[in-house]
Amino acid sequence: MSVMKDQRATSEMNHITILGSIFAHAEKLRVTRSHKLQIFSAVFLCLLFAQTASAEYLLTTISSVGSNPNGVAYDSAKGEIFVVSQSSNTVSVISDATNTVVGSPISVGTAPISAAYDSAKGEIFVTNNGGDSVSVIDDTTNTVVATISVGSSPNGLAYDSAKGEIFVTNFGSNNISVIDDTTNTVSTTISVGNGPVGAAYDSGKGEIFVTNYNDNTVSVIDDTTNTVVGSPISVGSHGRGVAYDSAKGEIFVTNNGTFTVSVIDDTTNTVVATISVGSSPLGVAYDSGKGEIFVANFGSNSVSVISDSAPLSVPEFPLGGMVLMFVVSTAAYAVIRYRAMRISHL
Repeated sequence: MSVMKDQRATSEMNHITILGSIFAHAEKLRVTRSHKLQIFSAVFLCLLFAQTASAEYLLTTISSVGSNPNGVAYDSAKGEIFVVSQSSNTVSVISDATNTVVGSPISVGTAPISAAYDSAKGEIFVTNNGGDSVSVIDDTTNTVVATISVGSSPNGLAYDSAKGEIFVTNFGSNNISVIDDTTNTVSTTISVGNGPVGAAYDSGKGEIFVTNYNDNTVSVIDDTTNTVVGSPISVGSHGRGVAYDSAKGEIFVTNNGTFTVSVIDDTTNTVVATISVGSSPLGVAYDSGKGEIFVANFGSNSVSVISDSAPLSVPEFPLGGMVLMFVVSTAAYAVIRYRAMRISHL
């Protein structure tokens, strides 16, 4: 609650600063008192709109989770969100009905990073990057029921619903551990490229796409044979996040080093488009309802939205960016209109 109050106070101070700055410029232009009031009224209404718009985006802030939250997984059966906290080595469970943390934090391995939900088993799989293991949480009891040894520095996960398998990217050992969710044991290990990070399951093709961060490629695994098929697919520098677009049969890969997204056609396993986005893109998610891909840009504190109908990136918008443009353009219009009126009277 105090965080929201601080944010509101900061926002109000920013609004006062904007108003003061505009008034100062109006003074330099020798704007009349009546026109000053008109400009003030227009900008005030814009700022009031900005405050309301910001409130609509942020529903609430849940601060009672562990330290340095990182990965998140949604449990559709329970209506719960599992939040992985890297520095506290725990997983917090949030009820989506109340948006509050339920129960005590669940202790997992060292430096947990990512999580994936297994809908068939009602289990959450968590990669422990510092412990070279995966913790399995039963969503009925919210307790760890298994700890599975995998490769070095496990990072991302992908759940294969058709096979009942979890594919774990091991960044340090350049391979994938495949976990059978019936026995919660590693059934096979698959060698891929250098520094595998992200993974996504393509349900249409029965394949897993893996980003290899260090050699700028994507490996494709056939889930029938659990072997790599074809040659590595070259993408941009430092491929990181990966998402599957089921409607288009395309894979979207964030390239952290080149500020782009590579689009792969899963029929030919070739790159069919490269889209410029914000700085240092990391996470990526597919919205099936809108046919859009959302890209989190770590370096520019923004999100780029891509339409899968015609792969073109929408300009990145920091929080409140559109509102700020509206405020500035309205104020500028008011000043320009006044100056035009002045000239017409000369």
